[in-house]
Order: sequence, then structure tokens, then C-alpha cells
Amino acid sequence: MQRRDFMRYASSLPAGLLLSSRPVSADASGKKAYLHYSQQELDDAYSDAKWAPNMRELLGGQAAAGTRVRAAFPPRTASYGTQLSERLDVFSPAGAAPALPAMIFIHGGNWRVGTKESVSYLAPRFVKNDVVFIAPEYDTIPATTLPGMVEQCRRAILWVWRHARELGADPDRIHVGVIRLAGTLPSSCSLPTGPASARQQAC
Repeated sequence: MQRRDFMRYASSLPAGLLLSSRPVSADASGKKAYLHYSQQELDDAYSDAKWAPNMRELLGGQAAAGTRVRAAFPPRTASYGTQLSERLDVFSPAGAAPALPAMIFIHGGNWRVGTKESVSYLAPRFVKNDVVFIAPEYDTIPATTLPGMVEQCRRAILWVWRHARELGADPDRIHVGVIRLAGTLPSSCSLPTGPASARQQAC
């Protein structure tokens, strides 16, 4: 299935299917739910804890490191939309020249957990190398659906592009990084391409 077809299909599903935490087609008999995968195999593939038994310890370490980073280098927080969740943190190099490259880093969390603060620990390695680090927030299930998350990430990226100069960033050198399942979000965004003038009109 093509990405656009999937997004169109997903947005047409009843809300209960996208918001439920229970498998849509669980079958104790091991019946294949998709291709050669059983429902249990699909569930396991999306479970970080299945492959990383020390996940809680790792996440705890990341959270502690993020708290230290935010205390030492308080970010600028801006709104990219009208919803309370539609905010992003901007970590900028001190005294750096304007028009720096920018990294928009989208947090993971199996589409259900995680916040922009959960990736703060990554900011120093970018800022120390003269890269503006930006972490957007977005709603997660059950507050929204997968198409809703995609749309929020799309608007966050476009907001950064439009306001890049104000952030000390180069609008032509904006990159997007992700953790785990969050990779599906920017990869599903339909963003304008081509000359800057054409992109501005498309936005």
C-alpha cells in the first residue's frame, strides 16, 4: 500500500480502531493477521520492552539527562499552532552566526507516550556543533489519531521553515531526526519542494 493510500485509509477508519489499545484482529489460534505475521508477532515487533528488557532504566537515564540540559541551557519555547500541545523547544548556540543548520527532532513513544522534553538530552551534541536543535510537541493516542499526529508534525516543520531566520537558522538547511516509530510521522508529511518562492506559495 502506498503511503498516501494508507493515510487516506487510516483517516477513514472508525475512531475506535485507531484509538483502541487492543489488537484489531487478535487470534489466539495464531492465524496470520498481516502477511506471514500473527497478531502476537506484530504486537511484539512494536514493543520496545520485548527487545530491550532494560528500557525503563534507559528511559530514566535519558529523562535525568534531559532535566540537567534544560536547567543548564533553558530553551526558547514557541507555539506552532493553536492547540495547547502545539509547542516546540528551540535550543540555539550562544553567540553563533545567523543562518545555521537546524535539526528538528521528533520524539518517539509508540505514538502513545513521550514529550518534547524526552529528547532534550540530545540537544548539546547539536548545539555544541553550531546546529539549532528544535523539539516539537504533538498529541498522542488516545488524544488524537495517527493522521492527526502527521498533520501536527507537518505544521511544526513548516512553522520552523517559515520562522527559520528568526531562530537563527537557514531555511534551506533544515533536517529532521526521529526516534523509533516517530519515523513514520515526518515520512508521511506532504511538504512543498522546489524553489523557496514556490514553497512559500504552497504553504
